[in-house]
Amino acid sequence: MTGERLHIGMMRANRRPGANATALAHAAHMFGADLSFFNPGGVNLDKGRIRGWRYDTTRWCRCEVSLPDVIINDYSSSKNGKVWKTLSRRVPFTSPPIGDKTEIFERMRDGAFYPDLQIPTVRLSSFSDVEAFLNLHRKIVVKPQDGSQGRDVFFF
Repeated sequence: MTGERLHIGMMRANRRPGANATALAHAAHMFGADLSFFNPGGVNLDKGRIRGWRYDTTRWCRCEVSLPDVIINDYSSSKNGKVWKTLSRRVPFTSPPIGDKTEIFERMRDGAFYPDLQIPTVRLSSFSDVEAFLNLHRKIVVKPQDGSQGRDVFFF
């Protein structure tokens, strides 16, 4: 730790702090810690500093602070590979990268983990792929590769 209080960083890509970050800031404060919210673009690796936001008990304020003691990260923030890689060597991350939905499925399939629970999956590139899969399985779910939280999911 860099000081008396634990400094927690919350790294997200291209977003401002929202309700979840505010709740985490309040929880951190209750436990005697500080929380900063930042984007990979706000990281200065040479100086070991981040530009982001800090919650002052009533609102988010812009700030510049030293690197946090730990970083709550998400997959979207890994798109800036240089920042992600360098930060993960200097500061512990709460969520090491494990891949997107397709990569995780392929690892499970290739490793034969719970084969009886795996749902038949195929990458679709045309409507004829949808028709062929539908003819094979009678009921299918089509999800976008980069979708999240159930957006743009179709049932046939």
